[in-house]
Amino acid sequence: MKSLYVGQKQALVFPVLCDGYLRIDYSDQVANYPVGIFGYSDSFTIQTIITPYDLNGNGYKLASTNNPAGVSGIVDSVKTFPNVQDYNTTEAHYQDYVYNPDSTRKTGSMTIFSAGGTSLSLVNDTTTSQNQPAEYKIKFIVDANGADTLTSDTIIISRVGSTGHNASANVYDGVNNEVKYVVTVTPNSHTSGTNTFTTAGTENNEFFIGQELFTRSGQTFTSIGTITNVTSSAVTMSGTVSPSISGVALYTHNYREAPYLLNSCHITATFDAQLGTMKIFYNGKELATKTHSNAATNMNFSFSEEDMYIGQIPSTGHTTQFFGEIHEFAVVKGVKKQYDSIYTLAPKYDDILVYYRFEEVDL
Repeated sequence: MKSLYVGQKQALVFPVLCDGYLRIDYSDQVANYPVGIFGYSDSFTIQTIITPYDLNGNGYKLASTNNPAGVSGIVDSVKTFPNVQDYNTTEAHYQDYVYNPDSTRKTGSMTIFSAGGTSLSLVNDTTTSQNQPAEYKIKFIVDANGADTLTSDTIIISRVGSTGHNASANVYDGVNNEVKYVVTVTPNSHTSGTNTFTTAGTENNEFFIGQELFTRSGQTFTSIGTITNVTSSAVTMSGTVSPSISGVALYTHNYREAPYLLNSCHITATFDAQLGTMKIFYNGKELATKTHSNAATNMNFSFSEEDMYIGQIPSTGHTTQFFGEIHEFAVVKGVKKQYDSIYTLAPKYDDILVYYRFEEVDL
């Protein structure tokens, strides 16, 4: 662990750009199987209470009066990545270029726990990382005569704002159940059947690569594609734009917030070594289940007799880094099916394989 941060609640904190992990050292084990986790080969449950941080970050992409993060985006935060590139700069000007560039954030994986080929992580599931907080899925991998993966639907969903940018011009999109806002910059010139439109001056700080744009008729929105390139006076789309959009108001998805930055969540993954059943729970509710692909072929599971890690897979490096707070973490024997509390783990002492309580709480 290169850096250990202690927050107000004494959680184990992995701030953005930290490149750190906690190692469960195999050489220092005191209890061997069947007491310790190393070599344990039966059903198990991984539980943790975490507060994830925002892998995407909010860049400087909107005009100062319209940017929900302010004129410079979010700065000096241990919870949110620094700015991504603007239209008139390059990625090389930003610290995240060498650490975790924009291109890798959209599908980035934050590892909570890894033990050989078995792991639990959060996977980013956003289409663009610019001005959109990360939306996470839970990913559970079990290595039993070969690895199989169970992934939940998006579980930590960024809240869609109902006010903000050009609030008086916001329009509700009933088909997609969201608010879309009007972009204040309208195309000066565009020829139908081409993929580029021009704008006046340097107003293009409101556009960014990956942003989807729409035209509107009443409450019907029609996508004209996503932006692939932005200069100080021209915007290039992903495909040809059929109608002429000269002087036409354009809309885009409303900005989103990351409510998970201030809230803890309870995540559980279980594996039945006899049936091969894998399950994922979020705040005590089952989200996903499947039978391991090797369940019918004399499946054999065992935790590796080697170092295990919380917060990163060191052999892969910072691209698997967990960013956030880990309040409690446990691996216990058996398949846990009921959760009396989502605010504490309180594992049964005789069932504990690994247990860390990083935070003191008032009960």
